[in-house]
Amino acid sequence: MYKLLSDLSKEDFPMVVSCCVTRKKSDPAPDGLVNNHAYTLLDVINVDGTKLAKLRNPWSTEGYHGEWSDKDERWSPELLNRVGHKLANDGVFFMPFYKFVNKPYFRSTTVALYREFKNTQLFTIDQVVEQLFITIQVPSKQRVYFTLEGENPRFKK
Repeated sequence: MYKLLSDLSKEDFPMVVSCCVTRKKSDPAPDGLVNNHAYTLLDVINVDGTKLAKLRNPWSTEGYHGEWSDKDERWSPELLNRVGHKLANDGVFFMPFYKFVNKPYFRSTTVALYREFKNTQLFTIDQVVEQLFITIQVPSKQRVYFTLEGENPRFKK
């Protein structure tokens, strides 16, 4: 999971996570997070062998007070500079990756996979087939995502 999210982060795909998995809806979220609230996953990094998730509260305030929060004593000026972080109530915080991916912290991660293409081509195929094979040649090494849409004849007038 770490490698996947790291790769997606390097490609600047927007990522959102939802908090939290508590026994009852009325139970507080862990470590000062907000229950039933979305956070932006900005990055996942490795700091001297420790994997961290970098998150942001869109309300631009921080409530997280667990390991690697802004109040954690591990943050030295050198380390802050190295990871590009500042100790401020700006909504951006780090937490251990192992906590990020386990209960009771975040229950889902959504990634918006997109790519802007210089060339777009629309193919209309009017056939009734069991299988359809499409061959696409990509001129250079890159990660490519495709969207295939099909009309449902039940919803046509």
